Amino acid sequence: MMKSSEIRQQFLDFFESKGHVIVPSAPIVVKNDPTLLFTNSGMNQFKDYFLGNLKPKYPKVADTQKVNANTSTTVTAAGYAGKGSTDADTGDTAAVTAYAGTLNVAAKGTTTVTAKASAITLDVANVPTALNGVTTYAASAVTLTGDVKTATVSVNSSANNSKLTGSDIAASVTIAPTNADDDATAAVGAWTNLGNLTSVTLTGTGSATVTNNGTSSKLAAIDASGLNGKLLFATGTGAGQKVGDASAGLSWTAGTLAETVKLGSALDTLTVATANSNYAKMDSITGFSLAANAAGDLVAATSDNLTGGITGTYVAKTTGVSGSLDAALTAAAAHKVATVDKELVVFQNGGNTYIFQDLQTGGTSVAGLDDGDVVIELVGLVDLTLLIADLAA
Repeated sequence: MMKSSEIRQQFLDFFESKGHVIVPSAPIVVKNDPTLLFTNSGMNQFKDYFLGNLKPKYPKVADTQKVNANTSTTVTAAGYAGKGSTDADTGDTAAVTAYAGTLNVAAKGTTTVTAKASAITLDVANVPTALNGVTTYAASAVTLTGDVKTATVSVNSSANNSKLTGSDIAASVTIAPTNADDDATAAVGAWTNLGNLTSVTLTGTGSATVTNNGTSSKLAAIDASGLNGKLLFATGTGAGQKVGDASAGLSWTAGTLAETVKLGSALDTLTVATANSNYAKMDSITGFSLAANAAGDLVAATSDNLTGGITGTYVAKTTGVSGSLDAALTAAAAHKVATVDKELVVFQNGGNTYIFQDLQTGGTSVAGLDDGDVVIELVGLVDLTLLIADLAA
């Protein structure tokens, strides 16, 4: 699936191939102009050409325009038509949603961005205030909603002022797909709460909350490998954190789909309920990282954390788990210690690490492997001792 930046570049490349010169986007408020006679933001920079005050430098130009959202804003891409909407020209009612366009939005403050498009690129930054040569920053907390299929979000924290003294000011974004406000098949109309969102890409030094357990969420791919924030000051919330340590990154709550999650170097918190990652629909997590001290013990303050309904005391199984994954899971389901069945097992197979709980759908424990058993894949080899400590934390 193409990223929104690639779609935007294809748009520009098409017009460039037709002889257009690509120019930068411009602000809605034109510099050195106390009035604004043209309200189509993509055209504002060309106002003097239209009025005849200046001679155009090029016969044909193209650009893409960023929308600045400092308060809660609804933005609709050209060509998008939500199911149930009425065409202004023909009077026809759309039988299905027509997805089109890529939105480019910059958001600050405590803001909700309601986006209606095929894709959105969203930049989240803290709120600057300049006074006496010093810029101070207030935290931004942006919620993305609406109806898009893909979202690319850059969220960046900052120091609390431009002198780089004081404390870290976190910027954050929240994404919570659900169709709870729509019919289960969007029969009433278009999605309104990201009910058709399928993939999210996250980058930057801020944090992101992706709550994916909403009704019938379609979000199956969360790429947070670009979330790489670090503390600028020794003011972390965890004991023993220091300047340069990782700051909070992704907070993800799993849904019922088989989800693929990629993590960056920030500190990530992953919540997986027992029913939300199982043998039939297994979540796969890349980049999960645990830190140890000199004694080999888990350092929770600088480690990712995996939590949820998978509670209890886990044991590590290190033998009988080679070969196919199915064979390894079957062996894990039958694992015993001193003739006692162990339903909570971690093991490694094929270069990856697995968390297993022998649990039948509905909560009744049964012997053997079945579709209701909890299975979570951690791509790569994670130290099993540290993993057991993390699961118990």
